[in-house]
Amino acid sequence: GKKGYSRTTKNWTLVPWYDDYPFTSPVGSFMANPWGLYDMGGNVWQWCADGYDKYQEGYIKDPKDRDNAVRRVLRGGSWCDVPRNCRSARRDDLSPAGRLNDLGFRVVLRFPARTR
Repeated sequence: GKKGYSRTTKNWTLVPWYDDYPFTSPVGSFMANPWGLYDMGGNVWQWCADGYDKYQEGYIKDPKDRDNAVRRVLRGGSWCDVPRNCRSARRDDLSPAGRLNDLGFRVVLRFPARTR
C-alpha cells in the first residue's frame, strides 16, 4: 500500500523517503499531503523560473530579475538528500548551465478563475 505523509521527523517510517525506490519514484507513488498535493518534495529538486538571491530582511516578491539572473531557484530537495531537507520550503540555487541527476521540473497548468 501507499505510505502516509508526515510533516515531522518523529516517525520516518511513515514518509516516502524510505521506500522501495533507490532513486526517483513514479509520480503519485505516495499519498497526497494534507493539502491534497502529490510529490511536492523529496523526489527530485524542482527547477524554478525565479532568479536566486539570498533572503533579505522582510518580504520581497521576486528577489531577482529572472531574465537576467545568474542563478535559479531550486525547491523541494531530492531522493539523495537527508529527510529534513525534503520539503517544499527547502530552497537552493544552481547556474542555468548546471546539471544534476536529481533535478527536474513541475509542469503547471493554470486554470482561469471561476466566476460565480
